[in-house]
Amino acid sequence: MFKGKLPQKIVLSCVCAVLAGCEPSLTAQPHCRSLIDNDSQQGQAFCVIPIENKLVVLGDDQGKFSLPGGPVRGDSAACSLHQHVWLQTGLNVEVSALIETDSQQHFYLCRSDAGFDAQTTQLPVPSWAPKRAVSIALIDPFASSHQDWAEPDVLIPMRDRFIAAKP
Repeated sequence: MFKGKLPQKIVLSCVCAVLAGCEPSLTAQPHCRSLIDNDSQQGQAFCVIPIENKLVVLGDDQGKFSLPGGPVRGDSAACSLHQHVWLQTGLNVEVSALIETDSQQHFYLCRSDAGFDAQTTQLPVPSWAPKRAVSIALIDPFASSHQDWAEPDVLIPMRDRFIAAKP
C-alpha cells in the first residue's frame, strides 16, 4: 500500500513527538494553591515558608540567601508567587496569607506539606530552576547575619515576617 519513504517519515515523526513530550525540562506546573481572594497586588511577591523553626531560602552563587519569589505577573499576586516558588524550589506551596506589604514588595505566608522537618538543612534544586538558584536551604533565621543575605538590610524585617508567619 505505501511505497517509498512515507512509512519511515510517519514513524520518525511519531518518535520525535514522543521524545519531545518526554523532555524533563517540560515538567507540568501545579495549579495555583491560594487561600487569598481578590489579590491584585503589583510589584514583587515573596514567600515566607516556615518549617518548624527554620525558613526556606534560596542560595545564590555567592552563598547569599534570599526568599523565593519574584515579579507579579497576571491578575493574582498569590498565583504568580505560587508559580515562582514552584519554579525556583519545586515546592508546591499553599499561599495562605499576606503578612506584610512594603511599597512594591509583598510578603506572604506560604505552607509546604512536603514532609520536611527541622532536621532537614538542604533541599535538592529542581533541574528546571533558574541558574541563580544554586541551593535551597532550611536555615534558622535568628542564626544568620546581615552578611548572609543578598540584601543585608532585609535581615531584621525578614525575622519579623518569620515571627508573624509562625502559628
